[in-house]
Amino acid sequence: MPEEYKIINTSDGRAWVRSSRLRELREVDAIIFDCDGVLVDTRRSYDAAIAEVVDRLLRWIGFRLPWKRFAPSLILRLRRTGGFNNDWDSVYALILFSILSLTESEVRRLVNEDWQKASDERKPSILPVGVRAVMDGVVAFTRNFCSKDGVIGYESVNRFVQTNTFSPVYASALGRVREWLSYPGGPPTGLLSTIFDELYHGSKLFRQMYGVPARYHRGRGLIEEERMLVRRRDLEAISKLSGRGRLAITTGRPYLPTKYVLGDLMAYFNRKASIFIGDMDLHPELASKLAQFRKPSGLSLVDARRALSSGMVLYVGDSAEDIMMVEAARRLKEPVLFAGTYGTGLDPNEQSRYLKEQYADLILPTARQIPFILGSVKG
Repeated sequence: MPEEYKIINTSDGRAWVRSSRLRELREVDAIIFDCDGVLVDTRRSYDAAIAEVVDRLLRWIGFRLPWKRFAPSLILRLRRTGGFNNDWDSVYALILFSILSLTESEVRRLVNEDWQKASDERKPSILPVGVRAVMDGVVAFTRNFCSKDGVIGYESVNRFVQTNTFSPVYASALGRVREWLSYPGGPPTGLLSTIFDELYHGSKLFRQMYGVPARYHRGRGLIEEERMLVRRRDLEAISKLSGRGRLAITTGRPYLPTKYVLGDLMAYFNRKASIFIGDMDLHPELASKLAQFRKPSGLSLVDARRALSSGMVLYVGDSAEDIMMVEAARRLKEPVLFAGTYGTGLDPNEQSRYLKEQYADLILPTARQIPFILGSVKG
């Protein structure tokens, strides 16, 4: 281990407490939670939506790739950069990397096909492509892209793709694909983002959010596959440690789907101290205010801690951008500690090692172990 950690066995697995942070951990008087992967298990929703939308859009273009097998590790690699908290960006990257991975003759056939008006009902002919070679290319491009410094979202993808465009025929194909996806346009006009949100939220919730009926997906959304990672009794126990009204949420989700999943558990979180960054896509009047909070900015933690009147706040997350957000808040002299969860990682053992390498102050199998761990530390 890069630094000494104390090991505590819990009912969900091992937890690690950073020895040099014991004094500060005893001072924690408020807790801020990320939502995805911390309060809610999203492996069968958001991650599945990325793979499904990439697969559907590439099938509309005219070729099939085995995304269910390859997507999880590619998604994790993109997220580990700390610049892909928005899953629309991950879809965009994987589609463009797929086009780059085609041979020139395959791209030439793609350019000559009329696929831009394709849909589930009107599919173009399936183009023969070397599936293994294309997936090897996608993996290589993703690794190369993620090895660069400062990659953040779709703009970094566009710069990388421009650098790796090999000939005019690739430029023509990529230009058509980008125009067709109409990204970074949001729902209900942008194709990529609209299909993603319809598939994830389901047609009923999508209509509540955007005020228009779903066009590409009818029925239930993948949000129905999510399960809670904390229970009422866990939040009761955490509230007893911190005090009522001293829990908050900072998440990239909009408020409405967060409330949809958490239900009456939302009552445990201080609404005035919570920040739902995804609301900027639903409410243009909030966009300029919420844009400053987009991860990995530390300003959301600054605002939330002050709204909670906390002297030492613990932020609970599970991703690279969560770690970067805490580091950004600390550079602003904010008293913030970080607890990382590993139980819903693609490889929990690798996730716990990663959190140790990043010097997380607490490493937990699940957020529901917070009362036990903090109780032990404070005791």
